[in-house]
Amino acid sequence: MQRLLKSRLLFSVSQCFQSMSAVRPLRDKCVRQLSPQHRHFTTNTVKEDSWKQHLKYYVIGGTFLIVVLPGCCLYVGYLLSQRSFKVSVDPWKYKTEASWYLAVAHYIVVETGPCFLMTHGDGQVVNARIVDPLEPERGLEQVFFASNPNTRKILEIERNPRVSLAFYLPGQISYVVLQGVARIIKDPDIKKRFWKPAWKFFYPQGPEGDDCVIVQVLVDHIELIKI
Repeated sequence: MQRLLKSRLLFSVSQCFQSMSAVRPLRDKCVRQLSPQHRHFTTNTVKEDSWKQHLKYYVIGGTFLIVVLPGCCLYVGYLLSQRSFKVSVDPWKYKTEASWYLAVAHYIVVETGPCFLMTHGDGQVVNARIVDPLEPERGLEQVFFASNPNTRKILEIERNPRVSLAFYLPGQISYVVLQGVARIIKDPDIKKRFWKPAWKFFYPQGPEGDDCVIVQVLVDHIELIKI
């Protein structure tokens, strides 16, 4: 009887070990099959979360390159274009104060370039327009510019030769007003002396044609504001 019980006990124990040995490979196989997938899934999740976390930095960087940086460049360019121009006229080079003021006025006139020409219109009206005068002499005794004889300013000069030329220097409060008497010159020789190749676009007939005249302003009064 005891032998029978021992044999059955040994049989059951052996069956238990066999079942355990059979389950372990299956479990290891499942772990080996599931672990890579689980690890792969975990890795993808981390990468996706990391990409989402860095997305805001990508957006901020792209916005800076597309919007902020060009805007800063444009603003700096605007500031440079509006910078103040210093009048580089040494007062110690001139014997009198009047000669120094005249040198400052000449500098502003040359640096400004195009200016406003003001003439007397009908009644009490004063008309203004932009003209491009030739570079004047240092004494500012006379100023020349070209025009079409059929324009309103020429007709108004013929009626009233008193005119004013206003030169404003951008970037600072500095301007010069030249007042004087205008004279219309139609002499081809004088027009040839002042002729510029660029005028051919506005006056196709050239210096010998009738579509261009030279206006000479004999300056008798200079007003200078320099702060």
